[in-house]
Amino acid sequence: MEVSISLEQMVNVFFYVIMATSVIVYAILINLMIKGNKERDVFLDRFKLKYQEQQNQLKNLDQDYRYLRKFYESIEKFSEEASRFYIVEKTEKRAQELVDQLSRLDESLIEMQKKHENMFKKQQKLHRDLLTEHKLLNEYFNNYS
Repeated sequence: MEVSISLEQMVNVFFYVIMATSVIVYAILINLMIKGNKERDVFLDRFKLKYQEQQNQLKNLDQDYRYLRKFYESIEKFSEEASRFYIVEKTEKRAQELVDQLSRLDESLIEMQKKHENMFKKQQKLHRDLLTEHKLLNEYFNNYS
């Protein structure tokens, strides 16, 4: 089973780790302040600086995340627009092919109708000729009988 982690999930986990670390550090600093030891006060100052640095890093990461999120959304939007354009383009191409095919079929139908009309005229002429011959044969046999 494949597991995928998105950029947003990774950034969120990183934020939670930083926040948890900063809470732990802050708790340690408070404990040291209560005891009032000078060494621990120096240690506390170092931790405060680190905490401030981490907070600044967190703010920077948050800004970077927001920038990346906007960038990702714009890429998604662009991708959707590109796919819509591709679909429209393919549909227009297929529609044009169908129109061309219908035009060819229409031309074939017109040609077949002309042939049918000509054949019908020939059939009528043959039928008239046959009737004429039949009349002539009847007259001939009537005259000889």
